[in-house]
Amino acid sequence: MVTHVAQSYGLRINVDKIKVMTTDGSQTTVHLSGVQIKQVNLGSNQYLFSTVVDPKEMPCFCLRHDVDALLWQPHPDQQDMWEHISTFNALGYVQASKQDKKFMTCAPNHSYSALCECVRRVFIYRQPTPLSTVLYNRKEGRQVGQVAKQLVATLEAHDPVLGFQATNERLFVLTTKILFIIKVNTEKE
Repeated sequence: MVTHVAQSYGLRINVDKIKVMTTDGSQTTVHLSGVQIKQVNLGSNQYLFSTVVDPKEMPCFCLRHDVDALLWQPHPDQQDMWEHISTFNALGYVQASKQDKKFMTCAPNHSYSALCECVRRVFIYRQPTPLSTVLYNRKEGRQVGQVAKQLVATLEAHDPVLGFQATNERLFVLTTKILFIIKVNTEKE
């Protein structure tokens, strides 16, 4: 049906490049010109941010999945168009509580994610890393193998934030008067 309508307008549909996206998560099977189209459900998840992880690829986008945030890399020329490349634990929950958030991003190597408020504060959430010492959870009595750290940077300015960009080692925050550079990752940590 869809191909016949498209052809009546002089359009040609390449069935190998089409994905079906549903907003309610319902199961859908679609056939165009006798070819079954794969279903991808992205409509029920909140969009958080997009970022360039690899300059040779399309920008990634991050969606909220329950309390977490999942980073997806689109590959329009491949059979599996969407590749899950990283998860930021509890970031979906955390960002929902930030009423003054203006920007969100992550490092290209996914070592941290960051959130910036309209003025002054930047929140940095590192991915969990293994511990070099033994640590026990007091309530459960079990050993903890890794810990994720949160950092808060307060900018020495009261000017609105205009831009926000992350590299693997640094976070750049542009206000109306100053470019702040926050060193996030170092070799000695």
